Amino acid sequence: MNFNKIISELKRRNVFKAAIAYLAVSWVIIQIASIVLPTFSAPAYIQKALIYVLIIGFIFWIGFSWLYDLTPDGLKKTKKTGDNEEIVKITSQRLNKVIIGSLLVVIAILIVNQFYIQDVIENNSTNDSKEMVTRKYANSIAVMAFKDMSPNQDQEYFSDGISESIISLLTKIPELKVISSASSFNYKNKHVSIAQIADDLDVKYILDGNVKKSDSLLRITIKLIDTRDGSQIWDHIFNHNASEIFQIQDEIANSVAQHLELTLSTGKLNSASTDFESYRLFLESSYLYHIDTPESMIEADAILRKSIIKDSTYAPALILLGRIVDRRSRNFNQLPIEEGQKFVINTLEKAIKLDPNNAEAHAFLASKEALRRNFEKAQSLISKAQVLEPSNPTVIGLGAVVNFYLGNIQESIRLDHEVLAIDPLNSRNYFNIGLNYYFIHDYDNALEYLKKYDYLKPEAAIHHYITSVLLTLKGDHEAALIEAEKEPSEWANLCARSNAYYGMGEQKLSDSLLNVLINKYGIRSANSIAASHAWRNEKDEAFVWLNRALKENKVVLHESIYYPYFISLYDDPRWAEFLKNMNLPKGHFILSTLD
Repeated sequence: MNFNKIISELKRRNVFKAAIAYLAVSWVIIQIASIVLPTFSAPAYIQKALIYVLIIGFIFWIGFSWLYDLTPDGLKKTKKTGDNEEIVKITSQRLNKVIIGSLLVVIAILIVNQFYIQDVIENNSTNDSKEMVTRKYANSIAVMAFKDMSPNQDQEYFSDGISESIISLLTKIPELKVISSASSFNYKNKHVSIAQIADDLDVKYILDGNVKKSDSLLRITIKLIDTRDGSQIWDHIFNHNASEIFQIQDEIANSVAQHLELTLSTGKLNSASTDFESYRLFLESSYLYHIDTPESMIEADAILRKSIIKDSTYAPALILLGRIVDRRSRNFNQLPIEEGQKFVINTLEKAIKLDPNNAEAHAFLASKEALRRNFEKAQSLISKAQVLEPSNPTVIGLGAVVNFYLGNIQESIRLDHEVLAIDPLNSRNYFNIGLNYYFIHDYDNALEYLKKYDYLKPEAAIHHYITSVLLTLKGDHEAALIEAEKEPSEWANLCARSNAYYGMGEQKLSDSLLNVLINKYGIRSANSIAASHAWRNEKDEAFVWLNRALKENKVVLHESIYYPYFISLYDDPRWAEFLKNMNLPKGHFILSTLD
């Protein structure tokens, strides 16, 4: 077989150009579909089906382009080599036009999409939250993800970790707004101008740099930029032994504070320190934790425990271990939840003993105590964290969580907006705000923020379920069903579809789905099953499932009591009895339903 001859014939018959033209046009079709289909609330499977059709069509198109030419007189079968070469040239020219035209459309879509995304980002924070943050902070900075310039380009976890550590140090300065890494790291490996980043994140200064690690030697290059005019107000190159990493991080953070003329209440910013190998393992574990997959979480756990074996007195490692075990037990079902949560609390208590002024440890433990209904202890812990580091986005965010559990829902919303201003590119913030509006029955605001979250993370679970509930409450049951069908979590999908069908008057379909939910998930979804019965005005069944959830001490009850479907239970004496058994703190928002 003469491959050169085959390739030559493929070129002559314009098969390669036809393939490129098909792929370009297909990409345009998929992009247009991804914009148009969500507008009409089309189920996700329609776009998947379209992609499958285009893939199958590609095979037929290749065969078609081998057999036929596009001529001025219509389609004609391609003749053997040497025959009618003029027609082949005409076909080639027409395919060139298709390819160029498609590429122009591709460029146009990319430009429009970029501006649209930017518009979404710029409008994510309300004007009130932006003004609030402007009043609170005298200055603002974004620390970018430092570039890994190591010989083998295998130290990204290390360079990211240094950036994270500098962010942690700078958040200790109350008058400085420090953008969270969840937002500033969003620009990693992207060619975006300083002016654009400053506009996106609403900051006056940017700290950027690169890290080159080779064996025990460390070279860190730093530059501090004033975003208002693009001027470089400070730069420095650090050449040190890797074991001096903590001194370097401290010097960078203190130099930034000095150049921004910020007052340090403690005199100087200082890192908690450990030996270099323990720290390296800690940074590697942290990097894997932020990947946030079941596999990466297991690996992060194993690596971090090696670090802790080497040095069990390094408080940041214990806090990270608490976060990892929390995710593994609550979100990934890799560990028994009760056992996991006890471990988290014990680990955080150890961290606080080692470092009594660690704000994040206090805030994290506060959220766990609130979940256990130890409300006074939770309030004490979060108050101390807020005094220690009032500008720390983690502390502010966990403050929103604690206030939610305490029933201070408006304060929770205010804190969520503050976090959004510090962390504007983190999709989770929109979900949290939308969820809070959902819980206080502000359906329009809830839908607005959940829509923004869906735009940034359409594949995520639960928000389609909540959106479906909101649409049923607004009476748009057909749209609610479409939204329910997009929900990837099976229990939430079953629940949302059952509720939507009930609203549409499809009682049998609704009953069937609810029975599947009960038989398959039972007590695990007791709170949602109770809500579905309340939606149907089946009060006896609703209270049976609510009390089952209470008996099992389901932690999600703290959220469930806010569910709008339970409005139908507010005038029932059993609702007051149920809330009494919840032992909620005085002044809790939901207690107002008893008035």
